[in-house]
Amino acid sequence: MRRNLRALGAVAVAVGATAAGCGGGGGDNDDGNSSAMSKKDYADALNTICNRANREIQNLHITGSIRNFKERGDQIITITRRTINEFNGVDPPGEVRDAGTRFQKANQGLLRDIQLAVQAAKAGDQSKFNDAQQKAQQHGEQSSTAAQEIGAKDCA
Repeated sequence: MRRNLRALGAVAVAVGATAAGCGGGGGDNDDGNSSAMSKKDYADALNTICNRANREIQNLHITGSIRNFKERGDQIITITRRTINEFNGVDPPGEVRDAGTRFQKANQGLLRDIQLAVQAAKAGDQSKFNDAQQKAQQHGEQSSTAAQEIGAKDCA
């Protein structure tokens, strides 16, 4: 589960690139707009967000157990949601827009999975908790793959 939360960055909780424009510009083509973010700048921005979120998640000492999610789940959700909002504030350049969109979708899915895991943990439902963790694993892998394509190694 820690790898999933790392992908959220991770959370992908976590957790983006349907983007609203932190770096300005960022159109589908490079029209010489000096405010457009480069692929490296975009990856660096995501890495910065992921590194902060990773430290916060590590400080929670998440074990992946149902008890742990029951006790710390709301904190995990808060970190994941905030991280995804920060991802949304960074506009991917055209050359990685598709990977950025997949990164965002995977992290949105990861957030939903984490929310379901926390709900199941609070209800004491091990089966639903396991299902949510399995889905989180899939979304984490999707997020990691997209992050690697972007060059955001700290989000992978």
